[in-house]
Amino acid sequence: MLRKASLVLPCFVLVSCSWVKLTSEAESVSVRTAEQVADCKKVANTTASLRSKVMGVERSKEKVQKELETLARNAAIDYGGNVVVPTSEIKEGKQTFDVYQCP
Repeated sequence: MLRKASLVLPCFVLVSCSWVKLTSEAESVSVRTAEQVADCKKVANTTASLRSKVMGVERSKEKVQKELETLARNAAIDYGGNVVVPTSEIKEGKQTFDVYQCP
């Protein structure tokens, strides 16, 4: 029984870990809704993707969403954007975002 617990525990630890880190440049990029970018210029769109399952275990939806937003914020810097807006639902660990330059 102890051996089974020692095999399962690392799996749950991995599922709760966050591997996506926000770059220092992307700290100024925000996540907004479509209604909040009416006065902004769309500069690009991007697709963020990651693993939604680890070792067959589904990761927390909140954690997956947060990490996808972090990936989109990091990508926005490459396009000169300072805002990202999700444009799709999360499906199999993927989500699309529009990138905007806002005043």
